[in-house]
Amino acid sequence: MANTLTNMQGRIMADAAVLEVNSILTNLTGISIGLNKEAGQKGDNVRVPVIGTVEADDFDATTNNYAAGDHTDEGVDIPVNRHKVAKCKYTDKELAEAPVNYWEAKGKQCAKGVAKAVVKDVFSLINGTFEKKADIKLAEFTTAYIASLVTTCEEQNIDPAEATLTLKGTFFSKLLAELTAEKFGGSEAIRNGVIPGLFGFKQIVRAPLLASANAALAGFISLPQAIGLGFRYLQPDSVKCYEEVGQAYDDASGILMGIRRFGEAATGTNHLAMEALYGAKAVDKKALLRLLAA
Repeated sequence: MANTLTNMQGRIMADAAVLEVNSILTNLTGISIGLNKEAGQKGDNVRVPVIGTVEADDFDATTNNYAAGDHTDEGVDIPVNRHKVAKCKYTDKELAEAPVNYWEAKGKQCAKGVAKAVVKDVFSLINGTFEKKADIKLAEFTTAYIASLVTTCEEQNIDPAEATLTLKGTFFSKLLAELTAEKFGGSEAIRNGVIPGLFGFKQIVRAPLLASANAALAGFISLPQAIGLGFRYLQPDSVKCYEEVGQAYDDASGILMGIRRFGEAATGTNHLAMEALYGAKAVDKKALLRLLAA
């Protein structure tokens, strides 16, 4: 977690924003995310590291030697074609009367608006483009059924140990109701909505935004290479017209947001904007299994 802002208010706001976005982007744990925070980087694509499956075969001096092969992990170019902004305004008087944690609260609220928009955009990509699918009913969503999904994955050539099972809230809650604490691993399942290593899956994740973004889905099972999401920093050309510009980012998760703050001398009104310039696309259409709510 880091930022390029300089004054105290900006740094507090940026750090709070990254923490808030990290929490919301738990919805997207099962995909590949990358960022480009260099302001000088141009072009209409950002490269996202997508690590696919590597197969082994018999050694052959001509066709399968130490150098031959077409596998590469350089990444996938994602078109940067989406731009979301969340903003607020306040007067000097309102700031003077605000509590000490004003900037932290503002950072969280703006970041939450941006992050939710990004997540919903990604979820909208999970459609018939991904042909693998299975129907599930809430009433029949038991631990036995979830265990059977492991077999379904194996039959569909999706390695469960590398896959994330993402569920919308009602299905995740029903799963928790059937499990005891020693099975779901502890408080992270309740606090963060993540259950690691259950039923042979890499993790099971609660996605509360899935219901509003894609009503037909109860969830999905995905390998990271199924979808790529890439962020880029949008550098203002005229920085002198702003009181503060910069970015908040987290290299570990791939999150990147731009921040702009400026005021109006005549009215004492101040403006704070947080933005995300990004792109998302389906990459490996065989690496995701849609779970349709029947």
